[in-house]
Amino acid sequence: MYTPRAGIQRTKTTWLEPDLFYLSKESLIRFEKEIPTTADLVIEVLSLSTFEYDKTTKADTYEALSVRELWLVDADTKQIEVRENRNANTKWDRIVVYEEGDFLESKVVEGLRFCIDEIVGK
Repeated sequence: MYTPRAGIQRTKTTWLEPDLFYLSKESLIRFEKEIPTTADLVIEVLSLSTFEYDKTTKADTYEALSVRELWLVDADTKQIEVRENRNANTKWDRIVVYEEGDFLESKVVEGLRFCIDEIVGK
């Protein structure tokens, strides 16, 4: 199957194209011969033109696809909203907003911890 860009397959003919996504070794093995239908971590960088779509429709679709962790990065407000699906079901079971000076630690990428100032600036 040909896919013009990396993405997460939603149906046989449509897919989502996150700004960045991460697949664990287990997920890579699972999707070795097909386009991923979910991800362990998805990062969306919010912009004025996509803000509403990314925070609602796209985030709701990631939730339905059982994405384990979604980061919504907002450089304007200097915040990162993290939505977690810790039980790999279809609902976000934890939503946390990180602000300047806060340290964010991924629940799905071991060892990924940083001050969000490094991403959104001071």
